[in-house]
Amino acid sequence: MNHQHVAARLDQFLDGALCAVERWAVTVHLDECEPCRRHAAAEARLRGRLHEQLAAVEAAPGLTARLQT
Repeated sequence: MNHQHVAARLDQFLDGALCAVERWAVTVHLDECEPCRRHAAAEARLRGRLHEQLAAVEAAPGLTARLQT
């Protein structure tokens, strides 16, 4: 697996959505490649911050009902 393959699968990797073989291949590459490992770690931190920010937002009254219709 090379940098382009990892970059193309990084979102799925971080989401836990890769099959076992692809997850293993990405993990092996990240273990061996410092730039890709740093990039993956930065993306994971960014996702964590985004999740925290979204969790802190309260939905407008009635939004869920409007979305369901």
